[in-house]
Amino acid sequence: MKREKVQWLKQNIGYGAFGAFFALLLLGIIVWSGQNTSEYEIVVLGDSVVGNQYSESSITDVMQQRLGMTVFNGALGGTGMAFQNHELVASEVPSLWCMAELAKAICYDDWGAQKACVEYGDNYRKINTQTLKYFKNRIEELSHIDFDKVKILIIEHGTNDYNSGCPLDNESDPYDITTYGGALRSSLRLLKETYPDLRIVLVTPVYCEFGEDGARKCYNTDFGGGYLDDYVEKEKEIAADFGVEVIDAYHNSGIHEENIEEYLLDRLHPTQEGTVLLGEFLADYFLQ
Repeated sequence: MKREKVQWLKQNIGYGAFGAFFALLLLGIIVWSGQNTSEYEIVVLGDSVVGNQYSESSITDVMQQRLGMTVFNGALGGTGMAFQNHELVASEVPSLWCMAELAKAICYDDWGAQKACVEYGDNYRKINTQTLKYFKNRIEELSHIDFDKVKILIIEHGTNDYNSGCPLDNESDPYDITTYGGALRSSLRLLKETYPDLRIVLVTPVYCEFGEDGARKCYNTDFGGGYLDDYVEKEKEIAADFGVEVIDAYHNSGIHEENIEEYLLDRLHPTQEGTVLLGEFLADYFLQ
C-alpha cells in the first residue's frame, strides 16, 4: 500500500478505524494465503487399497518415484463411490466422505461437511481414534490443494460399493448418488464442468476375496448389487460415455486367484509386493 493511500485512510477514517482496518486486512491476507496452497501434479482418491498405506512404501510413493511427479494420496479407507444409507450398511465411515460428496467439496471448495464428520465422527459412527486421525489429516490436506494446478486426478473406487451391496444403477435417475453408477456420473459431470482441463483417470477395483480362506470369490459372490466385474463393466461403460480414461486393474494388474496370497495380505489389501506391483502398474500406464 503506497504512503499517500495510507495517509488518506488515516485522515478520512481516523487512526482507530485505520488500525482496525489494517488488522482486518492482515487477517484476510493470512486466511487467504492459507487456502489452496498445496500443489500436486497427481491426486489419487479412493478406498483402503490405496488409502491404508501412507508410509514411504505406499502405492502413491511407488508412483511418485517411478514417474518423477508429485503424487498426493487422498484415498480414504472404507469409503465408496456412492452415498449409502449406513443404517443399512455395516460400515463405520460416514457417507459424506464418499466420492460423490468429495467431488462436491473439491468443485465448490467447501470442506465444511467433511471436516465436521472428522470432528464429530466418533459420536456419529464410533469410528476408532486412529481412523479419525488419518482421515483428519487427509481431509485437511485435500482442502488446501489447488485443483486448478492438478494435472491428473485418479479415482479408484468400487470394492466397498460391491461388498456393501450398493445398487449398480437407477434406471429412472442416472445421477442418483446412492447408486454406484449414479455417483460416478454425478462426480464426473461436476468435475469436468468445473475443471475442464483436468485429466481424469478411473481405476477399477482389483480382484479380491472374502470370508474364511477366501471362500467367497468376487466373481461368484453377490452381496446384493452384483458381482465385482459388474461394477467394473459399469465403470468402463460410464468412462466411455464421459470420455475419460479407465485403467482396468481387475483384469490387467496381475493380481488374480492363483497369486492372491502373495499380493494381497488379507485377500483384499496389498502386501508390500502387491504395493510395488500396483504402484508400478499405475505409473506405467502414464509412461506409455
